[in-house]
Amino acid sequence: MSVFGNERGSGLVRVSGLSWGSGVVCVLGSVWMFGPTMGNVARSEPPSSASEAKALPAHDDPLVRVRSADPLELARVVDRIGDEAVLARLRSGPPVVRWSAIRSTPWMAAPESALASLAKIGAGRDPLLAPEAMRSVYRISVQLEPDELDAREFARSELRPVIRRLRALSNESTARRDLRRLARFARDALVELVDGHAQTVTPGA
Repeated sequence: MSVFGNERGSGLVRVSGLSWGSGVVCVLGSVWMFGPTMGNVARSEPPSSASEAKALPAHDDPLVRVRSADPLELARVVDRIGDEAVLARLRSGPPVVRWSAIRSTPWMAAPESALASLAKIGAGRDPLLAPEAMRSVYRISVQLEPDELDAREFARSELRPVIRRLRALSNESTARRDLRRLARFARDALVELVDGHAQTVTPGA
């Protein structure tokens, strides 16, 4: 059984038999509710560039203002602001902005371009960002198709550094067990994509 649902059309996440259709994330003293009834994307137009986005207060960021977990809303905003704006938010910004960018990466036009940054964040110790980053790493890794990467002229060999980082995290005894499992599953999916074969995972490891 998959640790997480991997269909882009599904907003449901499943871990160890538990499901969440909505959630609560506490950021900088605020409580953000994510659920199908919490509202829609901000009506104002998003910034057209990453540099413009940096000047926005966190609460005005278009990704932050997608308070619904509906993947269609996330996909719509990502399509409007573009992949580069999402990547810029991954690298720097207030935690709530980075978190919002992390959860949106599976809906990028070329989500593979976010894997290196996501894996680095996921291997970190931030209790807010690391788990969300590893969830996105997993979702992207199992969604990628060879034909899509070829069409985008992406060299699959560029995924090898990501695989190495995920392998290190999966073997890190001090890391959270759920993050190690996600790292292992994502690593195996990428190995199969790059090398054309899957690694064997020992049950319960």
